Amino acid sequence: MIYDNQMCESIVRKYFDTRIIKKNDILIVGLSGGIDSMCLFDIFYKLQDEFQYKLYALHVHHGIRGDEADRDLDFVKDYCESLGVKLFIYKFNAIEFAKDNRLSLEEAGRKLRYSAFESEIKKNSNKKNNVYILVAHHKKDQVETIIHNVLRGSGIKGLIGMNNINNNILRPLLDFDKDDIVKYVDTFNIPYVEDSTNNDEALTRNYIRKEIVDKLNKVNNKAFDHIIDLGSQLRDIDDYITKVSDYVFNEIVESVKNDEIVIC
Repeated sequence: MIYDNQMCESIVRKYFDTRIIKKNDILIVGLSGGIDSMCLFDIFYKLQDEFQYKLYALHVHHGIRGDEADRDLDFVKDYCESLGVKLFIYKFNAIEFAKDNRLSLEEAGRKLRYSAFESEIKKNSNKKNNVYILVAHHKKDQVETIIHNVLRGSGIKGLIGMNNINNNILRPLLDFDKDDIVKYVDTFNIPYVEDSTNNDEALTRNYIRKEIVDKLNKVNNKAFDHIIDLGSQLRDIDDYITKVSDYVFNEIVESVKNDEIVIC
């Protein structure tokens, strides 16, 4: 339940308790204006004074969806201004980028978003403070990602799904249900905008969400948890294989250096 204030504090506190985030670090929320990112932003906005981090927001305009995308940008801009939060704005032409790089529009949009994230990490980095990007992926997004990767023929790494912490990218809501986010926004009357393309089943992830993921709980109401548990088990296996491989490699290198074995 993230609509409980104590639970909201625990989401932030776990990053401090593990010393991932420290006092005066810079946190930049990827803020689309949608319900998920507005929930995430509000949680960290409320607790910034208590934990003493610097909170910014970042919005990416992909150059698609016409007036609706402009509406989203204006909404986020006005909202951040009303709270006195600095907003970084990136505008791209995702259609042109997709064509030039032979990518789907979905993949092009993802690459452009993460290029914006990387840009702001570099711009705001300094020797005293760390910079983190916060994105609002949740449990259903994780399930969608794993299933999407299965359908694309992914190996173990793809079936692991997304990490809560991936270098400077943090996903604080990854263990929470979409219903929790909706309840939070309703409880605290958080405004948000809706992206009409979320209902466009011509987009692969939308099709997977509506035709597969949304129906999984009819087969087993613990389906999401089981799929995510599988990803977690595969992460442990992948970590073990990596550690063993690194150990064996280093042993071989050391043996070669000591002339104990000869590589022909």
